[in-house]
Amino acid sequence: MQSISSIFGTPVRTLYCASKFGFSGFGKALRSEVLADGIHILQVYPGYVSTNISKNALSGSGEKFGKLDSDIKNGMSVEECSDQILRALTVGRTEIVVGNLAMQLTPLIAQFDFLCDFVGKMYYKKQLEKNAKAE
Repeated sequence: MQSISSIFGTPVRTLYCASKFGFSGFGKALRSEVLADGIHILQVYPGYVSTNISKNALSGSGEKFGKLDSDIKNGMSVEECSDQILRALTVGRTEIVVGNLAMQLTPLIAQFDFLCDFVGKMYYKKQLEKNAKAE
């Protein structure tokens, strides 16, 4: 499973994004290698899913973040995410974005540098404030 952060670099989550960008490239390359063997690979790019991931994430300094941020806390349920993944597998999709409308638009936004810069600047300050308020 990827993350929407493998399509769009999220401020304040640089290391996380870097690992996800690499994992996305690995999956795309692997898909082309195993296609002839009849192996199907589905790349899943979920938005916020309600899990404990941010509690276990590392901060920019390498220390454990240890908090649950509000986006993740209020994200879609694991069950809904799983249902969407299973539906995509059933119809033979190769990539899906799972999440709300903003998440669905991320691949489009990521194609334009000026939109990435605009969204990134807006999100940066917001993310710093959320990190400070996380539980």
